[in-house]
Amino acid sequence: MSNKFKIFTDSSSDLIKDMREKYDIEYFSMGIVVGGKDYHVDLDFEEYSQE
Repeated sequence: MSNKFKIFTDSSSDLIKDMREKYDIEYFSMGIVVGGKDYHVDLDFEEYSQE
């Protein structure tokens, strides 16, 4: 019998896409509010830029 597990993290982990895909790591998107507007922060910065 093999042990199976799944790794999860959140969007503050700063893991690059290649690493997430290589190790099948999923993450929870954290929300932030900037200037009164809600954003879902993802590790690929599709909705909100890190700059």
